Amino acid sequence: MTTKTRPTASAGRGMLERTLTVPMVGVEWREPNETNGQSDWFTLTGHAAVFESPTTLVKTKRWQITEEIARGAFDAVLAAAPDVHLNVNHDMNLVMARTGVKGAGQLDLSVDDTGLRVHARISPRLSYAQDWAELMRSGIVDQMSFAFRIGAEQMTTTSDADGFETDHFRILEVSDLYDVCVCPQGAYPQTDAVMHARISASGRSVDPEDRHRATDPSESGGADPSSSEPSDPAGDENAAARSRRIRLLRAKAAQLVPIQKEAGS
Repeated sequence: MTTKTRPTASAGRGMLERTLTVPMVGVEWREPNETNGQSDWFTLTGHAAVFESPTTLVKTKRWQITEEIARGAFDAVLAAAPDVHLNVNHDMNLVMARTGVKGAGQLDLSVDDTGLRVHARISPRLSYAQDWAELMRSGIVDQMSFAFRIGAEQMTTTSDADGFETDHFRILEVSDLYDVCVCPQGAYPQTDAVMHARISASGRSVDPEDRHRATDPSESGGADPSSSEPSDPAGDENAAARSRRIRLLRAKAAQLVPIQKEAGS
């Protein structure tokens, strides 16, 4: 087996803003007055990201692309005390909690051995919170997601005895964290924009009829990712819609009126 590791040129401010969705791990939902008989809110705990858990993004007969989040990837961004909201399905019209708020509406983000831990206190007076509480209690909704930007990552290419290659992306640092959410979709989001960004960064062809290893971008002066954009108009439209949705999320977050903090908090 052969191995080659290199940093990717796409990380940082030029990296695609994106989301990552995982099944809830260690999730716990408590009803009002269930904790010590004194709680006035729903309490949600769980993990929006899991460390060292490789996920396959795309796989062909001769190669595959996988991705994982390294331990420590959230340390810097959490140390900066980011303004992050907990919402439903990345919809800022359905916000339920926020960092920096105390009492009902409080969102605490931290890192443990499993990954990015979420602890939220959600007001039962929010009508949509009651609806989603029922969906979570019944197990219909059991996923969490977060919107972020990659600050640093590296790619390792391995080849087995049969010549099958794996390009493994390891996210070393999350530079920006925009929101965390509960959502019904369970699959890792394989949007066209994310897929083609990863394929381009690995130096492989996006043509289904030409899945062989492409020329190393470092040897050809660096391939322009736009040269690997999909030719399918529907795919372009979906990718553009995803990008617009993330931009709107950030704009709406800036316009929200902060939740009133409790007296004496």
